[in-house]
Amino acid sequence: MASPDSPSVSVNAEEEGARRIKRRRIKLTCLACKKRKTKCDKAYPCAPCVTRGEAEACGYEKGIVPTARASTVPLDDFLALQNRLERLESMTTPSTTLPRSTHGELYVADTGRRRAAVQEKAFTAIEGLAAVMDMDSLIQDKDMNPASTSSTTQPKLWPNIVLGTSGARSVKWSRDMLFIFETLPSESQINLIVDFFLAEVQIIRRFLHEGVFRSEILQLETLRSMGMLMSVDPAWLAQLICVLWVTCHFLIDEPNDSPIRIELGLTVSMLTDLASRLFEALEAAFACAAWLFTPQFRILQAVLIGTMLYRQDLHFSGVVNGPQGEGPRYMWFDVAVGIVKGLRLHLCTNIRDIARLQDPSLPPSRPLYSIEIVRRAFHNVFFLDTFTMSANSESPRMFSPYCFPAGSFLTPEPANYTDDALVSSLPSRPQDAWEKTPFVWEIHLNNNARHWRNIISMLDQTETLTYETLLEHSLALRESHQDFLNIKATYDLDRNESSAFFLINSSYHQRFLRLHRPFLLRSYREDQYSQSRVIALSAARQIAHIHRKLLVEIPTCLLVRNALFLFAHHISSLLVLFINALLDIDSRREMREEIARSSDVFHRACSEGHRLNARGAVKGFCVMAEMIKLIDDPPNDVENVEDILRGVEMRASATGKNLLKSIALNPVTAFPATPSSLAQWNGVAVAENTVTSADTFPSLPGWDIDWGIFIRDL
Repeated sequence: MASPDSPSVSVNAEEEGARRIKRRRIKLTCLACKKRKTKCDKAYPCAPCVTRGEAEACGYEKGIVPTARASTVPLDDFLALQNRLERLESMTTPSTTLPRSTHGELYVADTGRRRAAVQEKAFTAIEGLAAVMDMDSLIQDKDMNPASTSSTTQPKLWPNIVLGTSGARSVKWSRDMLFIFETLPSESQINLIVDFFLAEVQIIRRFLHEGVFRSEILQLETLRSMGMLMSVDPAWLAQLICVLWVTCHFLIDEPNDSPIRIELGLTVSMLTDLASRLFEALEAAFACAAWLFTPQFRILQAVLIGTMLYRQDLHFSGVVNGPQGEGPRYMWFDVAVGIVKGLRLHLCTNIRDIARLQDPSLPPSRPLYSIEIVRRAFHNVFFLDTFTMSANSESPRMFSPYCFPAGSFLTPEPANYTDDALVSSLPSRPQDAWEKTPFVWEIHLNNNARHWRNIISMLDQTETLTYETLLEHSLALRESHQDFLNIKATYDLDRNESSAFFLINSSYHQRFLRLHRPFLLRSYREDQYSQSRVIALSAARQIAHIHRKLLVEIPTCLLVRNALFLFAHHISSLLVLFINALLDIDSRREMREEIARSSDVFHRACSEGHRLNARGAVKGFCVMAEMIKLIDDPPNDVENVEDILRGVEMRASATGKNLLKSIALNPVTAFPATPSSLAQWNGVAVAENTVTSADTFPSLPGWDIDWGIFIRDL
């Protein structure tokens, strides 16, 4: 064994010491790439730093000098890639973009930084072509593209009815557009019909902004005079035609000597023929606008105007020149709901949501107008959603839910703005709910719909309903009603405004009646519920008084003669008065006088032969005849109110059906003179105008006079 002092041991120790000394490796990666742990091209500045826009931050360790910058790809490959990028950009950007630099300019750019950035952009664009996108993203990207060439491209001029740039149209499309313009009446007749619509029909529902719509009509006449028929947006034409079509129905029922009929120079037969042709033109306009494939706000407005012939607030119940019966009411409503959901109008909370639509009738440059018009349209549909459903006593609400139940929408209720404030460039505040504007009536219609939903939702849970909860709802309803009453107390109202006030006031009282009805019978047995009896009786008297007043003073007013829901309110109020007469002996004489006064008014409505009032008047007349007989000769067991009401309904229905089969649309001379002579009356059918079936009349709103629901509440 060698000793430590031997020469061989000394040599080995020196070799081990030499191996322990490590040589420092040169790091050619820049400090930024080293920190990010990304691959570096070892140039200065490196391509990754240039692409990230951090060329100034690119640096290397002290003592390391990077090599001269070299191209990452051959020039030919780079130019081919650049050409492909330009083709991609040309497909997605407007033709008015700034001129691009030449290839030579790109190649000789300072230190090649721009070239590296362009390369990265090109690679990203090409990779994006391979990405699989869902259909919603594709549609949204297309809608948000400002260079879109669809018919919904946002116009620079507003209002604007010119159709946006689009592809070639088919021969059928051009032929249908020509048919539409051939069907339109003359310019003077269009203006007269539109004036009548805005002044007499569009009272409690503001479907259109008057100033905007008139400006659009002026544009139409300009385009017609220039022969530019094919440049008009067919969706706007559908809107105009719907106004003309609906208004023709109301004009038909105007007296022959009315100023509007004389000025128009159109007889009933001519108006009927015009309405029929306008409906055919409406179908053509819908088809030209591709309404089944592209949800459009103007189509929604047209559909909502069309529902005036089928809805329950201003309900036209004559012969419709177009689809007839109850079915179209639900179909038009379903179309409106589909467009709302297609445009996501139930989720519009700000102007950004509306700008996304790129709709020509909703300019982002007019945020207040666009926001409020969208809110008005949605809550119009919301109102229809509240009352279009038929309430069936045997079908709980859960089996026929709303299209827009609570929690499914975000769009706030519209505010009480004047028309001028909506289009003004100056900031303005909305009016209060008691301040009179053309839109204030719709504000309170929306309030009625909201309260109605709350009441129905609460009464669906009668097992757990407490009287304190009911009184809280009654107080909230009272506050809204007080704001409404202040309109009448503060302002002088003209005839149409007074009619609108009384119609909506009746609806408010109907809400009180419906809310307190479940506690009505209990209030006669237990004093703790006496407040419900007081409120229900007061509401019933007010409803009956309002309807009698309107039928006596202004029976020919357009709003009054088309408000069939007032008959429903009136009949439901009479049921409450009748119950009070049975259970409160001291009030029988007073209640009989109330019912008799209503019976006389209903008798007048029947004998005058108003087609619009016939079914409601006949039903109420027969019901009141039975009530008066029972008040004069009350049954022994008056406590069994449910059976008494069922008997009244059965006997009145049988009499009413026979009466409807014989009542004529013109004045009926053989109509019973008094309710007491009803049993001996043998109506004479009038051959030409006889209503042969009760189904000829559209059904009254069942949600207010459904006997099953009424008796169930008791």
